[in-house]
Amino acid sequence: YSNVKSEDVPTPMVPLSKPTCLGQPVHTLVLWTLWTAMALSSYALGTYVPTLISLWGFNVFANWSTIVLLYVAQVLGCIMAASTVETYGLKCSLAFFASLGAVASMMLSQAPWSRVVVVGGSFVVSALLAGSWSCVLAYTPEHYTTAVRGRGVGYTFSFSRVGAIGGSLLYPHMFNVWVMSVTTITWLFAGLLVIVVVGIVLPYGYDPLLTEDSDRDAYLEIGTDDEEFPLVANDDQGKTLRRYGAYDQHLERKKLQEAEAVASLAHRRLG
Repeated sequence: YSNVKSEDVPTPMVPLSKPTCLGQPVHTLVLWTLWTAMALSSYALGTYVPTLISLWGFNVFANWSTIVLLYVAQVLGCIMAASTVETYGLKCSLAFFASLGAVASMMLSQAPWSRVVVVGGSFVVSALLAGSWSCVLAYTPEHYTTAVRGRGVGYTFSFSRVGAIGGSLLYPHMFNVWVMSVTTITWLFAGLLVIVVVGIVLPYGYDPLLTEDSDRDAYLEIGTDDEEFPLVANDDQGKTLRRYGAYDQHLERKKLQEAEAVASLAHRRLG
């Protein structure tokens, strides 16, 4: 076996790991801020503002049929979020639904509060807020490894309850004591939602797509030529096929070459 030439199998680079629980202060702070803002704004825009509108306009919560319609809107919002996440990513989808939800809420606060306007506006706002929550719920576990994922999500959810409790005390105080109008309350919490999502989460939040690309690049850096292992291949239908298992194929080919060399040497010695 001393004459057999052995080739060193390149060692793959270790993929980048996701942040551990409380291990990335910036990402953790951004995530907790996102949950707090969502807890504050979603209840204000989806429940408290329509309740105030019912004082002068149509009460969307007075009839069971309109309540069922709002639940249907939330289901549709979750379906829309699920269809956009895979295409545009979690952060962009979250910014899309949160921004549209804020705009729809502000338009509802400015519109005449007739039955059709209130029901239609509440339907749109409920759908967009549900889509935002779907993106947040899918975005949160991406921050943590499997070992600490449950704990990290639990910490985040617990911290957001502080915002929910503070909001339930703040909303009546803003309306009864500070005598703020429905429009002002709507603009305040809609602006808070947009500022947090677009101004904080998008530039400073954890980006799963960047980490996945880095992990893939780390696995693919195995010392082979790009011509031998093209990163992207197109089939006859024009679909893009990414090569995730190139390193495994490389190892199998190396093992096969070594086995053939050993078998050839053994055959010569027996012969």
